[in-house]
Amino acid sequence: MQAAHSKVKSGADFPAYIKEIKSLGVTKYQTYVSDGHINYHGANNYIANVPSKYEPIEIADTVNEDVFKAELKAHQQGKTDFLTFINMCTATGIEKWEINMENMTCTYYNKAGNALLIEQILQ
Repeated sequence: MQAAHSKVKSGADFPAYIKEIKSLGVTKYQTYVSDGHINYHGANNYIANVPSKYEPIEIADTVNEDVFKAELKAHQQGKTDFLTFINMCTATGIEKWEINMENMTCTYYNKAGNALLIEQILQ
């Protein structure tokens, strides 16, 4: 999974990444913006936890959905790198995102655990 993740340089690389890890048996995963740790889930209650990737970053208490959506779109078009995307998420109040392979959705959450945006993942 690390090899697949290392290929992602911007949001434009995301669909290929999802296809690759789905083929490895991942059913869903959560990425935590504050420190970059990831929890991958598979069949039979399998969980693989990837440790923190960077020092903790404070998540804003107030969500700025309009800025988040605009910056997310730019990231998905390959205009920003992953670290820029992470910093934008912290500044706009995004705590984590969850990818669901069965539904092929990506859901972004705030610190209160509220779903702010649910996107279909293009295949």
